[in-house]
Amino acid sequence: MALTPNDYCNVAGLACTSMSFTLGPEIVDAELQIAHPNAHTLDMARSQLKALRTMGCTNVGLVTPYIDLVHNNNVKMLESGGDVTVAASVNLGLVKSEWSSMVDQQTIIDAVQRTKAISKTPLDAVVLGCSALRVCVPGFITDLESTTGVNIVTSTQVWRRTKAWLVTATTPECARAFHCAPGLP
Repeated sequence: MALTPNDYCNVAGLACTSMSFTLGPEIVDAELQIAHPNAHTLDMARSQLKALRTMGCTNVGLVTPYIDLVHNNNVKMLESGGDVTVAASVNLGLVKSEWSSMVDQQTIIDAVQRTKAISKTPLDAVVLGCSALRVCVPGFITDLESTTGVNIVTSTQVWRRTKAWLVTATTPECARAFHCAPGLP
């Protein structure tokens, strides 16, 4: 007898930050559980919030590649629980989603610095709010934090740690977001 995905799939996730907060957790969970009714569900938007709460970050900045409407929905999602305030934000206004993965590191550095500069209060962290931004390359987050003097939380970094029962933290940046040593669940 052959195994079906429902026999062995115990986690299902949505790996797009903007789709996660645009649909909302109820729709994401319902749709994922149609395919895998016995699976735990997770998404990148909730992973951002989990990281911020775990790190004790309440006053944050946000950098996204999105257009205003999508960017503002990311702000609303982060502030929806009442325990996180987006004090400053910068969006790049990219009109095509495929352009997000083309944003270079210097543009991201500049956007984080601009977010920090326009904030009227010190930031606990800056969230890089799109999973397509290429930021989880070795050393980039650590260097960005050193350069800007602010904690960085990314969808991709957080996503890897949220599904810790499947994938262990493999970089210091990923591990630090959840206060554990690299390689530990």
